[in-house]
Amino acid sequence: MKCPKCNFDNPNDTLYCGKCSTPIKPLEEISPTKTLEIPAKGLTTGTTFASRY
Repeated sequence: MKCPKCNFDNPNDTLYCGKCSTPIKPLEEISPTKTLEIPAKGLTTGTTFASRY
């Protein structure tokens, strides 16, 4: 399991990074990123996005 702070490759059963001592959460405790189901504003042909056409 990689450390989220220093990317050190730790054994899967470790609680702390062996290099920088950062606490490592098991994969079950990490919440996934939520995806928006409805876009805030639809983009169509000709719409300006990020100051570009």
